[in-house]
Amino acid sequence: MDGDFDLELNEIHHAVSDAEVVSIFFPLIRKSLIIDTRCSVREGPMVRLVPQAGSWEERYRSLQRMRPRFPRPDSLVALPWPRHVGSLVQSGAVEWIRRRLEESGYSKPLLALDKAIEEVRRLERLELAAAVLGERYHTIWSRRKQPGLG
Repeated sequence: MDGDFDLELNEIHHAVSDAEVVSIFFPLIRKSLIIDTRCSVREGPMVRLVPQAGSWEERYRSLQRMRPRFPRPDSLVALPWPRHVGSLVQSGAVEWIRRRLEESGYSKPLLALDKAIEEVRRLERLELAAAVLGERYHTIWSRRKQPGLG
């Protein structure tokens, strides 16, 4: 599941360093990790694992519902992550996110990041198990001969 996808780590590092909101989406589990670095005196940055959005506008609307005290973000970057979350950690991207969150001085987003990464790992394991067991997946070939199929 960690095929040979080209990942531009410099571009990812730049996005994580500069964007107000980063959405890393995991197509396999149809979830997005939202890192909203905006903060105020009352509210720190937000890290949340949410259902994958179908469009930019849908993501903006969901951000408005999650963070109604904040205006529409000036910059939102969506990064598809077609690999396992373990490779996100190994690439250094999670550490870049962690450092960016640490700059805010709030600790809750760091805990939320750890929980979200573990949840993605759990969901990936469940999805892999479902594929192996044939749950929610259809085989394109079978060992058994189907009646009437030569």
